Amino acid sequence: MEEENEDFLWTIKNGSGFDSKTVEQEFDAYIKKSLTHIVRDLIRRDLRYSQLFPVQTHDMPPLEETTEMEPDIEKFEVKLNTVALFLENEELAHGLEQLNPREKMFIELDFVYEYSDADIAEYMGMLIESVYKYRYRVLRKLEGLIKGEDEW
Repeated sequence: MEEENEDFLWTIKNGSGFDSKTVEQEFDAYIKKSLTHIVRDLIRRDLRYSQLFPVQTHDMPPLEETTEMEPDIEKFEVKLNTVALFLENEELAHGLEQLNPREKMFIELDFVYEYSDADIAEYMGMLIESVYKYRYRVLRKLEGLIKGEDEW
């Protein structure tokens, strides 16, 4: 893909093979594709957020009026970087709280927003191979924190 862009730019600079209409069509196609990806990412983020924090609609009766109530389950709030999670597992919540900000950001991007490994690598400024290793290290650290191991 990058090589095609370089060839396209070289052709434009040298003026061979493209007229202004072709260049304009190629630019329009590039912009449409870019905007499609941006909108897709925004929609995914919004959908994920709405799943984490459902909004009560007017058609639903208020919680006080429902006849069948869920059993009281204690939930533990964990603040990552841009979201707060409400977890039923106290050990997991405690382990997530002990992660450093970069590890919390990784967990958020990977498991909350479900970013691809390539997107995580770009966002966090690392190689894609590093994403695999970092995921393993963060999950092992979290596992150790949950089990109460002191080596972390």
